[in-house]
Amino acid sequence: MNVETISIIISVIMVGAAGGALTMAGFKQSRADMDRRFRETREDVRELRRDVNYLREAVGALNERMGIKTG
Repeated sequence: MNVETISIIISVIMVGAAGGALTMAGFKQSRADMDRRFRETREDVRELRRDVNYLREAVGALNERMGIKTG
């Protein structure tokens, strides 16, 4: 093999390694974004459940004041 061929092979390997590194960094960023969105969604669900529980308590108190029997 001559110097030119070796240079091309090394260039191809370097480009491949750089592409692989960029791909891995992209996957890592995507994973971090998904994890963040999952945590935000989970917190949103918790807030929604709290709001529903407050609403149920308020409806129960209102029904109690009005003398309406439920359940």
